[in-house]
Amino acid sequence: MLNVYTKSGRSCIALLMLLGFALLCGGGCQPYAQGRSAEELLSLSISGLAGVDQYSFTGKTVIRNAAGVQTPPVIFQGKVEDHHNIKVQSSEKTYIDHFASQPLALLKKIQAGKAKVEVVGAKSGQSTAVLRIEMDPSKARRIWQDQLTASMNEVEKKLDPAKAERSLQPLQQSSKEAYLKEWKAELDHSKKQLEKMLGSLQVESVYELTIDRKRLLPLKLDEQTLLHYEVDGNKLKEGRKAEMTFAPSG
Repeated sequence: MLNVYTKSGRSCIALLMLLGFALLCGGGCQPYAQGRSAEELLSLSISGLAGVDQYSFTGKTVIRNAAGVQTPPVIFQGKVEDHHNIKVQSSEKTYIDHFASQPLALLKKIQAGKAKVEVVGAKSGQSTAVLRIEMDPSKARRIWQDQLTASMNEVEKKLDPAKAERSLQPLQQSSKEAYLKEWKAELDHSKKQLEKMLGSLQVESVYELTIDRKRLLPLKLDEQTLLHYEVDGNKLKEGRKAEMTFAPSG
């Protein structure tokens, strides 16, 4: 058996086998998406979606509240036309949060707020790549602070005293005054509770983004988020799981 060694001590046969394997892999053993990094895949998929004139999306969100009770899933669907014209419908008419309302904007926030992004080899294949995106806690916190504050502002606008008073016209004056007083007290209490929550809020968010390797477009986004906060000395935790599937036209 021929057994020739190089000056470094490595078998020439072993070296030739290694070089042969490298040549064979030149056409079929490339890293995911022809050598593109996870960062590049994320950026290109977002750019690709931004360039799509029309697409639809569907999904759901599930909340686990501080008592550990999981709420019924909220189902949503939407359509984007002319890049920016977005229409969203939800099984809970009053509940359309930042996950469902602006898909492209959400992906951009994820890109801007990421702490780490990597390809999940075990879940990826020849036609798709799955990215695991871990959010920077401080940036994830800011996203949720902004969203929760905006939601409270929307509630306050919808329950504007002037509008409420008009809807209470059939009631006697004393009844209207009692109702509005109770409404204001409840709103003030909710705002104070939210302030306490936001002051101590800590957020852990991880996303998985499935990308079409050929078209470089997002196919599905999954989110797992934990919210940790403190109210009146009590440490509480809530969670959200959400998913969204994209269906670009054409």
